[in-house]
Amino acid sequence: MLKFGACSLCRHDNFQTLKGSCYFEVNPLTKTAIAAEVKYDLADYETIGVTVGAQHALFPWTLLKARLNNNGNVGGLIQQKFGTKFSITVAGEINLNEKAKEKFPKVGVSMALK
Repeated sequence: MLKFGACSLCRHDNFQTLKGSCYFEVNPLTKTAIAAEVKYDLADYETIGVTVGAQHALFPWTLLKARLNNNGNVGGLIQQKFGTKFSITVAGEINLNEKAKEKFPKVGVSMALK
């Protein structure tokens, strides 16, 4: 039994795609966790995508996340909380696949008020 984890299995795209995901919290004190997601096409009987990711809190108010999928997309973010009501997130993604048409990194900034 997973003490600090969660798993799910869903059907998407008019029941043509099956998506399974699992999240496991390695260390609750530092919010260190790993996750994985698999998408499977039921019509063609093939795996569409696999994504793995991890997160870690450097400090109680700073969270780092990273992910990688089988298409060569690598992404990450850093989230900084200011008190309990305000946070700023800087995120980025790049496709490392040699066949990709777009190799420019994507970067974004967001602010949230609760």
